[in-house]
Amino acid sequence: MGSVLATGAVSADPGRVAAGPLSMSRAALAGWNVSGPDAEGTTAASVKLPGKNWASVVELGITGADGRASEDVARSIVLNAPNTSGYAKNKARVVGLAVTPTNISGVPATRATASIEVQGAPVPADRFHVVVVNTKPQTYFVSAVPFETADRIAQANAAESGLIANR
Repeated sequence: MGSVLATGAVSADPGRVAAGPLSMSRAALAGWNVSGPDAEGTTAASVKLPGKNWASVVELGITGADGRASEDVARSIVLNAPNTSGYAKNKARVVGLAVTPTNISGVPATRATASIEVQGAPVPADRFHVVVVNTKPQTYFVSAVPFETADRIAQANAAESGLIANR
């Protein structure tokens, strides 16, 4: 995955933000800072948790793993999350990983869900969702949202359920 923060994603539809052939509704993330795409084609949205040095993050990008099964890529993104910059310094671990087939706009995809428990962080755990879509090129959606922020979880869920994939 590329950057998590960058300043107004390019999309043919101004109501959507996109990374390659995958897009989500801008309105679903009202109040979030939307950025990108960066040099790797990654688009992200984030919103800080009030009073804490932590944020909710939603990201769209190109996997760079064309040819690998979406199931393997989705699982790998979740299992590698504790090693990313947002979690590495907080002794993070993946709990309750579930991987299921799905589709986005009729395009085969895989959803992986888990909790990322973090020791020494301002929050005890994030709800972590990944969707890897077999578009050309293969794309992903990631959301990492603290469990204590039900409103932000609802927004991330709306962004995920509103994903549109173009082959």
